[in-house]
Amino acid sequence: MPAGREMDALIAKKVMDWDGVGLIKLSWGMTSFEDFQPSARIADAWEVMEKLDDLIIMKFFPGPWACGTQDDFDTEEACEGPAPLAICRAALKVVSK
Repeated sequence: MPAGREMDALIAKKVMDWDGVGLIKLSWGMTSFEDFQPSARIADAWEVMEKLDDLIIMKFFPGPWACGTQDDFDTEEACEGPAPLAICRAALKVVSK
């Protein structure tokens, strides 16, 4: 799934347990459902990382960022892409298990 509003909404609901009504408190302040963009904005993606303790992120040189659990890295199933997108893809994978 590409970065964008559809992915951001899935992250908000399935990972952050947010119903989309009102404001949500993040470590850096309050935000609305419309302003929460974890697939594109790294500050929001780090909130997702903090919510799921078992996620690991690594940078391959040269190459993309990868995110997943230890098992994902062991089996080469980590999610790749720009850091925010890799984090979101891995988070959705974790909550769908």
